[in-house]
Amino acid sequence: MNDHLESSKSDVRGTISADIVQPKGLNPKFLLFAVVLTLSLVGIALSLKRARVEYDSSARCLVNNEYTEVTKTEGSSTTHSYRVSYRFAIGGQTYSGTDEIVHEPKDATATVYFTAARPQENGLYPTHWNNTALIVAGIALVMAPPHC
Repeated sequence: MNDHLESSKSDVRGTISADIVQPKGLNPKFLLFAVVLTLSLVGIALSLKRARVEYDSSARCLVNNEYTEVTKTEGSSTTHSYRVSYRFAIGGQTYSGTDEIVHEPKDATATVYFTAARPQENGLYPTHWNNTALIVAGIALVMAPPHC
């Protein structure tokens, strides 16, 4: 009975191409590029999200009557702004700040916006740009490799 089973077996021999047995992997340079690019894009996205900060509190402040006119020229366009200093009190503590406004100051009071947990972070607009986050985003963008 064993003889019958052995005789029905077929013996096929040959070689199988290495390309079929072992698929080619991705180029290591491409993998490195993909990882660095992904991390760079994530870093840029997170940095830009944190770049614009919204203050969560506001109060009245006293604007100093002395100010500095700031003139900026780009090409044929000239803009004027005014650098003012101000002070305000929260919880019995006095804080101060400096900001640029677009209109010449005429009132002795204004609204100051600040972060309740850190009133020393303040400004005369309800949002501001976090320069540190913008710098980090710029560095990540520059460091992202242009190609593999």
